[in-house]
Amino acid sequence: MASPFFTGPENGRPPSPAAHRSLIYRMARRLEGYSIGMVPEFIGVAEGLRASLAFAVMVLTAAASGEPKLLWAAFAAFWVCLCDPGGRDRTRIRAMGAFVAAGTLAAFLGAASAGLGPLYASLTLIPLIFLPALGGIFGPSGAQSGTLICVVGGVAVGFPNDPVASLHLAGAFLVGGIWALVFSFWIWKLRSQGPARRAIASVFTRLAEMNSAMAARLGREEILGAAEPEYRRALRAAIERARGTILGLGNGHTQFMAELGSADRIFASMIALDHMLSDPLSPEEEAPLREQLARIGALLSEAQMQSMTRHPHPERLVWEAEDLARAADRAGARSQAVVRNLAEAFLRFAEHLRGDNLSGSAPQQDGTPRPSWRQIPDATLRHALRLTVAVVVTYLVCVALEMKYFYWATMATIVVLQPALSTTWPRMLERVLGSITGGLFAAGLLALSPGQLPLLAVIIPTSAITIAFKRVNYTIFTIGVSALFVLVTELVMPNHGIALSRALDNILGSVIAFVVGATLWPGRAEPHFRDILAQAVQANMDYAAAAVGSTSLPEPVDALRRQAGLESTNAETIRQRKLMEGRRGADQLNAAGDVLGALRVLAGAVTTHALISPEADPEKEHLLRQTAQSFADAIRHAGDASLPALPAQTSPTDLRKALELLQNRLDLYLKA
Repeated sequence: MASPFFTGPENGRPPSPAAHRSLIYRMARRLEGYSIGMVPEFIGVAEGLRASLAFAVMVLTAAASGEPKLLWAAFAAFWVCLCDPGGRDRTRIRAMGAFVAAGTLAAFLGAASAGLGPLYASLTLIPLIFLPALGGIFGPSGAQSGTLICVVGGVAVGFPNDPVASLHLAGAFLVGGIWALVFSFWIWKLRSQGPARRAIASVFTRLAEMNSAMAARLGREEILGAAEPEYRRALRAAIERARGTILGLGNGHTQFMAELGSADRIFASMIALDHMLSDPLSPEEEAPLREQLARIGALLSEAQMQSMTRHPHPERLVWEAEDLARAADRAGARSQAVVRNLAEAFLRFAEHLRGDNLSGSAPQQDGTPRPSWRQIPDATLRHALRLTVAVVVTYLVCVALEMKYFYWATMATIVVLQPALSTTWPRMLERVLGSITGGLFAAGLLALSPGQLPLLAVIIPTSAITIAFKRVNYTIFTIGVSALFVLVTELVMPNHGIALSRALDNILGSVIAFVVGATLWPGRAEPHFRDILAQAVQANMDYAAAAVGSTSLPEPVDALRRQAGLESTNAETIRQRKLMEGRRGADQLNAAGDVLGALRVLAGAVTTHALISPEADPEKEHLLRQTAQSFADAIRHAGDASLPALPAQTSPTDLRKALELLQNRLDLYLKA
């Protein structure tokens, strides 16, 4: 009996659950391929509105009093909202409260030392930057709070005052920080599970895009779609972002992790289905497969909507999944098992939505060791030292040039300089682009909206948009921050040329950050690309071996599948970044791209085999593990090791073809 909910179009192509956002998501996926974060599902509308109101109260107070020092209360409120790591309340209070306390001290010390002269300010900047920069040992929330404490210290030296006035400045910061805490936790408290729901829904959005692309390829001659690497990379990245978001939760952690696990299993089945499309299909096979893709599209649309709902009603999802399982019998022999597995994964997802069958989804730990000041990683120490040097250099250069708003330069240095050079230069470009664009935007608004009331009317929505996009894209966030700082400064301390000064200061601070990053311990944290590629090859081969040695996809094999996807995604991202950097060895990087393409084919063949394999073969598993190690060693010791031949009869025909393709691409890579 056909489902009464199925509304697939006559041509059998699945509806997209986010068709109105398809352009945004295509752009986001393209940017992800170039290591530029663009995550539309992390737009926090409610979070932005809450922060804008907390910020607006302090801005209104500063504007009404005409006291510039009260700007510190406004920006303290803004920074506290920016410091919010999300997740459980205990983690949030600890991170935000630590920022308020340490920021108050940094504001006083920075302003008071600057009042004594540049020498004292430079010496004070050393502990004000170095100590908070070690916050990374406390995890992502500690790193975020530490960076913002550095920002407070770097900005405070731009407001030289005597000790009493510095105390007033620090007091204003404390008032603004406490106000933001009270507003966030007692006046307007947001539910912590919203980001997790949006993150899971984003996985289904990307799965729907992949499904639509698969349907569009039916009947075409192409074997691999040009966008296929982007789909898989974007999906794996979305799944891992969702995992990180869920791990930060308290209550509901187990259920959300179970839902994400089901989504990941759906991804595995779709990889297998996509692999089947690489072979020519007969008209008898194509028609039922097109119908099934339409049903899968409807299921993905429903799963996305239900995952966003606080009180889901998965009855429609269950009905559609059962209908898909019945339709599997009408599929070709090759796709029956895969389609059934898809239907089972949707049924498990529906169970998790109801809170059932969660016993196998115990909370996972992120594996982060407990922080200790006695065991600070060398990379963290190097970055703290490098950041301290960069900020002090920026401060002294700005003092020598007699720049009026030089605290914008020190702020830019702090946020641009990253532990690795490969991530510093994209951040520099994003910061410069955002600062120039934000400055021009603010200048235009100032020309069109003179006077306090029009400025206030612009500042409130600008602050809301800025906070709402803080996890979405750094360039958009920088545009908002730049415009906001210029507008608020013009409101309380009106002066000509503020927008231009902001842009120039940010360019100077960003360039100094890049130069210091390129000269002091550059790139030591990043392993050689050959090692990264070897890890990807070995992870995928280990997954192949485990799949051959088992039936279906048990938890240990599924964990290897996830690890293989992570390693491949990491290698693809770093390869793309190196191509953008214009480094030598473009021919070998292009050959590495062919190797990664072969790994995608292998992953599809392995997953297909795992879902339809009737029996395990331990002997072939052992041979594949030996081959995996040999392949990895050959890549790591390029020029010193030869590529071994594949053992005879290591795997079924389809899997062996994928292994032979990988061997051929590896051989070309080693000769490039």
